[in-house]
Amino acid sequence: MAKKDVLEKYVRKNSLLLYNIAAIRPNSRKNISLAIRQGRLDILETYVTQAPEKYQTEARYTKISCLDEIILKDYHRFEHLNKIRNVVKFDKIADEIVGDREYKRAMQLYYMKELLMVLKLNPKENCWVYLWKQKEKITEKVIHQIDEYYIKKITS
Repeated sequence: MAKKDVLEKYVRKNSLLLYNIAAIRPNSRKNISLAIRQGRLDILETYVTQAPEKYQTEARYTKISCLDEIILKDYHRFEHLNKIRNVVKFDKIADEIVGDREYKRAMQLYYMKELLMVLKLNPKENCWVYLWKQKEKITEKVIHQIDEYYIKKITS
């Protein structure tokens, strides 16, 4: 039985793959859910290492999706980003604003949340508190990056 924090980090890092497996193969949902509840890292490692290539897909969660979440969270502060979104090439701006490290973490957390919802795990039994805290940290970092982006644009 693995420690809770080790298990949460492993699930987060492999959340896209585990989500794809759980979404496509309903029979695997029960096993993945049970492995998470019991802290069985060995079962999760088996799923990850032996997953066929069809489950290893590209993420549909983009840097634009990351910014959209922040815009929705604090709409009044970032309303201008929502307004220019359809006028300019927003993907270029998103690439400049959101760092790769923050995007990767946000994507992992997004798919971890999706995985836990597909598995229908009780919020008190799983990683929801961890997920919430990590999501808040990433949101703050991206907000800081938005501010830095504007400072660079104004001062250069």
